[in-house]
Amino acid sequence: MLPSARARWCTRTMKIKPFEQFVGDDPVISYVGIRADENREGYISSKETIKAVFPFIDDGLVKDDVFRLLEDSVGIPEYYKWRSRSGCYFCFFQRQDEWLGLKENHPQLFEKAKEYEQRQRERYDLDIADKRFVGSGNYTWSQAGTLDEVVAKAEKRRAEKGIIATSNDSKSSRWQDILKQQDDDDPEDQACLICSL
Repeated sequence: MLPSARARWCTRTMKIKPFEQFVGDDPVISYVGIRADENREGYISSKETIKAVFPFIDDGLVKDDVFRLLEDSVGIPEYYKWRSRSGCYFCFFQRQDEWLGLKENHPQLFEKAKEYEQRQRERYDLDIADKRFVGSGNYTWSQAGTLDEVVAKAEKRRAEKGIIATSNDSKSSRWQDILKQQDDDDPEDQACLICSL
């Protein structure tokens, strides 16, 4: 099944296990980028040789501090023009607008995500046809529907906002400033621990 908020197997299977296998028994310090203003815990390995360190929390750095560090050094990554966080291109935690951003900015990756979704739905349909039920699972990346449906909703919402925006004072802001002002997601709607900024 596709990963979801209830079945977040992707972090464990595709990130943590390979990372821990790669480092083996070597002593490692894992720097976890969770900010001091986030209300969540980060990755702490059960292996004694891997020590998790939380520099942003230790130094009391909040969202504004992190973005100031980015602007003063390497710059804010371009994907923040259309995403609220870093992470996998097909992350199920993406907002509808972010799926639309993926389609517009990386159409080949959007199509790949659609392939995974379609393959899962076809597998489910075959199992039902063969009278084999493999258990409940996610057949789309989003509870809001297929990726095509999710993107259509985001496009409609964008069009509605565009109409409203033209009637108001159209003072433009830098996308970096808009991003900083966005509210963080609910604690239940967090990306995997390795991906979140």
